[in-house]
Amino acid sequence: MPCLVPGCQNHAPFFLGIRLRRPVMLPDYPNHGTAIWAPDCEAYLCAVHAAEGYTIDITLTPAAAHTITTNVSVAGGQVVSRTTPIAHAP
Repeated sequence: MPCLVPGCQNHAPFFLGIRLRRPVMLPDYPNHGTAIWAPDCEAYLCAVHAAEGYTIDITLTPAAAHTITTNVSVAGGQVVSRTTPIAHAP
């Protein structure tokens, strides 16, 4: 995959994901610590850009479609979007 950073032509094996976890250490909860959803974002970075660090802004917009849509861009570059169904109940 190409690196998401505009103008970078490096191979990009590192990918961004986001995860919503259940609370941990709850004895009544058999799936404690597991994710309710954890989609990969289709956003890939090369080793150089993965190591430089980022400020990540997250905006949550409620959706009733039982899906998670991620939109990622770097420095105003191309936006990559991915929609993933939610497979687990909270």
